[in-house]
Amino acid sequence: MKIFKGLLISLVTVILFLAVFEVTLHFIDYYEVSGPTRANVSVYDPTLGWRLKPNYFGVEKTNEFEVTYKTNELGFRGDDFVEKDKNIVFLGDSFTFGEGVEEDKIISTLIQGKLPDYEIINLGIPGYGTDQEFLLLQSFSIDHKPNIVILNYLVENIARNENQFRRLSNPSTGLDYEKPKFSLINGKLALINVPTHEPKLLDELLKNDYKLTNKDYIKKYCFSCVFFYQSLKSLIKQESNFDIYRSYYEKNSFKI
Repeated sequence: MKIFKGLLISLVTVILFLAVFEVTLHFIDYYEVSGPTRANVSVYDPTLGWRLKPNYFGVEKTNEFEVTYKTNELGFRGDDFVEKDKNIVFLGDSFTFGEGVEEDKIISTLIQGKLPDYEIINLGIPGYGTDQEFLLLQSFSIDHKPNIVILNYLVENIARNENQFRRLSNPSTGLDYEKPKFSLINGKLALINVPTHEPKLLDELLKNDYKLTNKDYIKKYCFSCVFFYQSLKSLIKQESNFDIYRSYYEKNSFKI
């Protein structure tokens, strides 16, 4: 009888601990992404998927850095363009944009100091693939005539060019945007998935068309379950991935 009573007390204690732990995790929004940097400075674009907000100014903080971002009237990092006779255009992603780095330390600013006769134009957009950079250059070249174009390329861009929804490749950036992509159709390169869906429409479409499984509900609502599972994965050095949006999109991918 004493053994049974002891086990019962232990069980109740564990349940109470887990209940308090679960409530605490929800109270502090342990798995909520608050103010991701790229989401703050980004805005929806029907052709490119997303781009930078024009005339943006803000101090962005993450666990890795605290930095000031400023964009010009066209939505690119830095001051407004001065339209010199000679220019050099940089295309790229967050490395070209200079994520986590103050403006006086990014590559375009440093090169501008070395080449004062040229206007150095930074068209870097965090998270972009080569496909988006190409489309951006096409649009930019209508009103501006680049003399030299430098493309900063990462191996990761291969996956980005194939990807159709940003959060599938990197959910932590908070970019809930579709993106355009090129595909071979009847032996010819064709642009597909344009215009992209607005984030609010995409969110409604995916969440209304896909019912959560019991496993998904656990991932979404039981923070303590996720916490202990991730801790176990960390101990055995296995990567864990809890992105509910991934299951929405994979079940409702838009096919040609």
